[in-house]
Amino acid sequence: MFLISNRPFKSSERVFPKLYVKGDYIKLGDFIFFICGEIFEPFMLNDALSSLMEDPENIKIFLGEFSLAWSNGLKVWLAVDRLGPRRLYYYLKGDLFIVSTSFWDILKIIEPEEEDLDGLALKELVVLFKPFNGRTFIKNLKYLMPGEILEYDLIKNNVRSWTYYDFRFTPEHSLTVDKAVRRFESAIDKTIKVAVSRNREKIFGVPISGGLDSRIIPYFLKKFGVKSMVGYIIGKEKPHKIFPSYDHLNASRIAKIYNIPLVSIDYDHEDFEHKAILDIKAEPIYTSCLLYTSDAADELDGVDLGGRRI
Repeated sequence: MFLISNRPFKSSERVFPKLYVKGDYIKLGDFIFFICGEIFEPFMLNDALSSLMEDPENIKIFLGEFSLAWSNGLKVWLAVDRLGPRRLYYYLKGDLFIVSTSFWDILKIIEPEEEDLDGLALKELVVLFKPFNGRTFIKNLKYLMPGEILEYDLIKNNVRSWTYYDFRFTPEHSLTVDKAVRRFESAIDKTIKVAVSRNREKIFGVPISGGLDSRIIPYFLKKFGVKSMVGYIIGKEKPHKIFPSYDHLNASRIAKIYNIPLVSIDYDHEDFEHKAILDIKAEPIYTSCLLYTSDAADELDGVDLGGRRI
């Protein structure tokens, strides 16, 4: 998680005359970089970040799942990958500019009132599951769309944004099944190789449900030398009290083949109200999902939203 603003805030560090930050960052020359997620290519992280110092458009060659922010003290650049699963929020009202990977941390700074609620965005959220065009239900608070770059000028206090990735689909009619499988395997190889090289001392958690991903992920992890793995499956192990579910049965067989422990997590471990609150904290502007992310439980403590303290 990181937090950036052109004004000081609680526990902030002043890194440039007009820029205050919170969170871990990398300093290269006259630039600082914030990274949420993983950059798989280019493999050498410093080379990848150095290319952004020359031109933000160089992000076109990046592969990974990431939200990035970087600055030289005169401008701030923001970018997300082509799919954009890791949200990057920004707030611009008057001469106040804030950036964060956490929606709720921005709210703690701006302390919105009832008049700051965007009624149309709320309707879109209820009916269409999310507001359009990167909006949230708080006025002036938005998030980057997939494949978007945003540039904020700290001196002129203005922004411009553009999409760096061409989303047009061009069918490759000469592609055979064998060639597609080789491409898929190569992509998985690259991804796992980077993940393992950066996390060799950690235990890898592997979701196992008996499906295709359950069968191949442990294989690739072992291929690149991972020895510490724990499998897990979410759901009732014995929904009918006597026999294990088909998914649990398959999961236990796969775990046995790979010789890894398997942990079963009940989906009703927490009561419904608590899960609903965690759900909102983890993903405030999208349809409900009970499989919420970690760290969500601590995000909202102390936020004041329209007179109601949560």
